Amino acid sequence: MDYIQLSTENEHRLYVCSMSKFHQITHLVFNDQGHKTLMDKKQLVCVAHFPNINSVQAMAHRYEGDCLIKLQNKSCESKPYSDFYMKTYDGKFFQIAGIFTDVNQANQFMTVRDDAALIDSTNFKDVDKQYHFIACLEPSKKVV
Repeated sequence: MDYIQLSTENEHRLYVCSMSKFHQITHLVFNDQGHKTLMDKKQLVCVAHFPNINSVQAMAHRYEGDCLIKLQNKSCESKPYSDFYMKTYDGKFFQIAGIFTDVNQANQFMTVRDDAALIDSTNFKDVDKQYHFIACLEPSKKVV
């Protein structure tokens, strides 16, 4: 499989702060062929890689990044977060602390981090690997 459209169990939306813009991630790409296909056919570009999973490219529409949305970054030296955020059904954004394919690794991560929990997981059909998103317990506030 070269790429897949992003869908999650709770139908939350994944975003990333990249290139001074806030992008909604619509697809995940796993190789160069998938990247080329989505770039040529859907005008999608890679705006980030999943933290600790460099083989997964997060794709967004080429000209649709929002430069007006600015969110609080909850990262600190002892508790780092990624540049990814999950937007929930109520419009709140939760900063992603980790993305995992292995449930045991995700559970182990959450036992160490008292500030984060599972927010959502992918629900890809006919795929052996799912992604589990661990996010901050507190939503990020918008920065003016």
